[in-house]
Amino acid sequence: MKNLILFLFVVLASFGASAQTQYTYSMTGSGDTLTDTGTDSVYYALNSYYKTVTVQFEVTKISGTVAGTAKLYATVDGSNYTQIATDTLALADVTTNSKIWVVSGSPYAKYKVEVVGVGTQTSSFVGTIYGSKSGAKNATATLSNPLDIVTNTGTGTNVYEIKSGYESLTIQSVVKKTSGTVAGTVTLQGSNDGTNYVTVAAAYALGSVVTFTATDVSVQSVQFVVTGNPYKYIRVSYTGSGTMVATLKSYLIAQK
Repeated sequence: MKNLILFLFVVLASFGASAQTQYTYSMTGSGDTLTDTGTDSVYYALNSYYKTVTVQFEVTKISGTVAGTAKLYATVDGSNYTQIATDTLALADVTTNSKIWVVSGSPYAKYKVEVVGVGTQTSSFVGTIYGSKSGAKNATATLSNPLDIVTNTGTGTNVYEIKSGYESLTIQSVVKKTSGTVAGTVTLQGSNDGTNYVTVAAAYALGSVVTFTATDVSVQSVQFVVTGNPYKYIRVSYTGSGTMVATLKSYLIAQK
């Protein structure tokens, strides 16, 4: 009888753990202080799939005249961020400013809210991230040819073979300048045979974003999101322009 009771306890405990579908995390940097025209941020890395990710950011006035902006960013490689929401929290001179961003799926590995102050003020801020309907752990990878070199009008590529079913794929490509004047186009491509590639159809790309124009800066990054599994192989192709040398490195996160 004791063994039976123990068995039922373990089963119920396991069921309760697996049934949990909602998780809330305090973002690193919460409780910090924004002073005058300073810049600060909160961030958090997620390593599991969520049907929906919600980021809430609150700024509380301490003194002065509160002003400035807060924006939501995300990354796959963990260091190069891209703004992923077009709506911005504009800080007003009130006791508490608050904003909630909702991201469908888990297309990114790490999220960040960056706040920039204006004028003379002191405020505290807090970030909270909420994931709904947890699933399998996200799969991450660095695409092959992890540091391809692009010279002048040459082309560099990063490739990944899809070996499982996923709800979405996020590919982050980082272009780093070596010399010259960096230019050219980064294109997201797909293939079924691994040899013949086409530009990913806009219908499968979040925001129909499948190309990126490189500019002459030290480091630049673009993030592509592909929904479903329309291709067996995913490739990032970067064709340079003019006189230049740059490197292309891409990272991928897959959500089941």
